[in-house]
Amino acid sequence: MLPATIVSIKQAFQEIKHFCVDAWEGDYRPAARQALKEILETRMHNVVDEHLERLRAQEIPDRRNGSYCRHLLTELGDVLLSIPRTRTFSPIAILRRFAPAEPFRWSAISCWPLSWVCPPARSAAPCFQS
Repeated sequence: MLPATIVSIKQAFQEIKHFCVDAWEGDYRPAARQALKEILETRMHNVVDEHLERLRAQEIPDRRNGSYCRHLLTELGDVLLSIPRTRTFSPIAILRRFAPAEPFRWSAISCWPLSWVCPPARSAAPCFQS
């Protein structure tokens, strides 16, 4: 089984080589990546909203606490996601639920080795692609 998080650039490049992107044709890939990004980010925001509503009903204090970046490697290419979080919760498990078995490979890469792509977690600046 593949690790859920890739922690080295070498490991990320090995995953990308397995995608066989030369066999893919057409200009649908950027649109498909954008659609996947919107679907996953919307679902994660909904999960955070549900979490906050549950805690509010139980009178447990919690609130949104910004977001952080993750790169999701898919056969469509790299998808840069903004993962929302609260003080006590992060919906990153959503990505694991969407990760199907082989031969489709998904791996989340933390931003630390790619600091030139994503600002530090404490920064108020939004995620951006170079």
